[in-house]
Amino acid sequence: DNSVCTEIGDDAFYNNINLKNIYLPASITTIGEDAYYSKGIENVYFDGTIEQWYSNITFNNWDSNPLYYNESNLYVNKNELVEVLEIPEGTTDASMNPYAFTACKSLKKVIIPSSMTTLPKIYYAYYVEELVPFGIAKFFFFDNEKISQIADDDAFDKIKDSIKSVMGVT
Repeated sequence: DNSVCTEIGDDAFYNNINLKNIYLPASITTIGEDAYYSKGIENVYFDGTIEQWYSNITFNNWDSNPLYYNESNLYVNKNELVEVLEIPEGTTDASMNPYAFTACKSLKKVIIPSSMTTLPKIYYAYYVEELVPFGIAKFFFFDNEKISQIADDDAFDKIKDSIKSVMGVT
C-alpha cells in the first residue's frame, strides 16, 4: 500500500491504556485534539528529524501530543533519544509549535540561537536542566563538560579560545 498517513484525528486513542510505544511516520502533519489523552505511553518513536517534530506537526492541544499526558521519552530518526535540543540559527519562536516538547521526559538541555529574541514558547520545564543561549554555549561546554568539571592544565587555554571565538577575535 502506497498510502501515507498525514493526520491523526481528534480522540483517536483517547483513554487507550494499552498503548506503551507510539510509532509515528515523518509524514504526520496534524494530530487532533485529545488524540493521545491516555495513560501508559512510555516512548514515542518519530521517523523524522527533530526539526520536523517541532515545525512540521500541528499539535492541536496539550493532549494531542503523546508526550504530554505520560511524560514520555521522544526518539527521532526512529531510534535517537532526544536529550538535547539545539535550535538552529534563523529559527524564531513563532516557527516552533509550543506543544512539541511538552513534558518530554528525555529532553535535558535546550540551546537557543541568537536569532530568537525571546524565549521560545515551548512548554518543557518539567525535565530541562539547562537552557543555554547559543552565543555563549562555548563558555559552558567543551565536549559536553561544564567548565566546573574541567580540571586539566589546559583549561585556561580552552576558556580563552572560546571567549575569542564568541567575540570573533583571532
